[in-house]
Amino acid sequence: MKVLVIGGTMFIGRLLIAELLKAGHAVTVMHRKPKHDFGKRVQNLMADRNDAASVREALRFTSFQVVFDNVYDWERGTTASQVEGTARAVMAVSGDRLTRYIFMSSVAAYGDGLNHHDGDPLAPDDHAEAYVRNKAMSERMLFRMYQKTGLPVVTLRPPFIYGRAIPSTAKRSFGTGCAKDGRSSCLETAIG
Repeated sequence: MKVLVIGGTMFIGRLLIAELLKAGHAVTVMHRKPKHDFGKRVQNLMADRNDAASVREALRFTSFQVVFDNVYDWERGTTASQVEGTARAVMAVSGDRLTRYIFMSSVAAYGDGLNHHDGDPLAPDDHAEAYVRNKAMSERMLFRMYQKTGLPVVTLRPPFIYGRAIPSTAKRSFGTGCAKDGRSSCLETAIG
C-alpha cells in the first residue's frame, strides 16, 4: 500500500515507519524539514501544516491509500482547521484510493482524565487548555467530514506513550512527565 505518515520523524512516527517498511509498504513522510534520516526507501514531502498552501503543494503529485496523521505542533498548536485542510488536500489527490485516514488524538480530547469510553462526549470548543480543545475540535471536524464526504476516518486516543525516544518538546499533561534524574525512559501523554 501507498502510505503517508504526517509527522513521522519523531517518536510515534519513527516506530510506525519502521513497522510499515517491514511490512513492505511504500512509505512517504510529510514534515517541515527538507530531508529525513530514514534512507531512500522513504519518500520525503516538506510542508508545514500551519501553511495550507504548502500542504497542498507538497501533495499535488501524490496519491495515498492510507494516511497516519500523527503531528501536533507543541509550540503553535494544531487546530481543527489545519487538520481539515490537510485531510481535504489528501482527499483531493487520492480520491477513492484513500481507504483510511488515521488521526492520532489523545484521551485528553475528553478534557477530564482517563476513565472514558468511545461514546463519551469530547471536551467543549471553549476548553481552557489548547491541546485538549484542539484535539476535541479536530475529531469533531473529522467525523463531520466522514458524514458529509465519506472520509474514511479513524481516531486513536491513547492515554500515555512510554518509551526512550519521546521528544523533549512534547507537552506533559495529567501530571506525568519525564523523570528529571536523567533516565532515558519517560511517561508522556500521547503526542499527535
